[in-house]
Amino acid sequence: MVKVTIFTRTFILPHISFTMNKTTYLLLVFLLGLSSCMQEATDGAPELGKVTLSSIVFDKLETYSPTSRTATLSEWVHVLPEEAEVIFTNKATGQEYPLTYHPYDLLKGAAIVLPYGQYTYYTKAWGPEESRYLPYKLNGEFDLNSSNLDITVNATTKFGLITVDATHVKEAYLENGKPLHLSENGKFYYLYIEKGTSRTLSVVEAFNSQTLQQEITLKGFHHYHFKLELEENETGINLVKLSLGEFHFDFSNVNIDGEEQTVTDAEGNEYPIVKIGDQYWMAENLRSTTYCDGEQIPSIPFL
Repeated sequence: MVKVTIFTRTFILPHISFTMNKTTYLLLVFLLGLSSCMQEATDGAPELGKVTLSSIVFDKLETYSPTSRTATLSEWVHVLPEEAEVIFTNKATGQEYPLTYHPYDLLKGAAIVLPYGQYTYYTKAWGPEESRYLPYKLNGEFDLNSSNLDITVNATTKFGLITVDATHVKEAYLENGKPLHLSENGKFYYLYIEKGTSRTLSVVEAFNSQTLQQEITLKGFHHYHFKLELEENETGINLVKLSLGEFHFDFSNVNIDGEEQTVTDAEGNEYPIVKIGDQYWMAENLRSTTYCDGEQIPSIPFL
């Protein structure tokens, strides 16, 4: 037994009680020390922020047309790779942070948590000289100094695009036998091709399997769209030519609302029109063969 005196009063405490109080004291000392260490570690931890890729913006694709003979409403949606990787690099430390994303779903937001700092980012979704999907690359930089940061990434490409309206077309291919792919909706044959090459496009029509050809010198980020033009007379349908015409192209997913309006050309042909943004476009090829002054509209020769 142990005798303890406090203010002239005497208490008799079991020895085991003294042992438990000592253990509790030591435990409290240990926890206070651990808390201090954790606080120091927290104070030294870097601040983190969430970076979200809100969208990919491509430079506007130029449309090649030697005349304004046709105006075709674009229904084209880019074919992109199913998966790509972007690398974020801290400019101060050189530390790299990879992020795998799905280009089609990027509008839904691909995100990564990074320490505060200045960063560069880079990705390259490249492909062969003749590609089924649009090869592109994107790069840029940003300063992360807040808990949330949304960035829009700018993409570029050195590839051009050939499309052929699939109406009355049996097949389409290049001079090396490389076939153009049929789009998922079955409306176009297409192929992305690297710039700076001269190619021969062959289109086989579906009536008599006649082959029409067109020489193309491809430029990067240009869209070349072709359509078979037909003429019907008493003997039936005759193939006239492979026409290269305007093809309105927009990388953004614009909702197009038809307004049941039409426009009539100088020869009395009527066409439905659609509104895109604050502009109106003809929804069909121009069938007129003359200008308003009566002059003949020149046709595009084919080989």
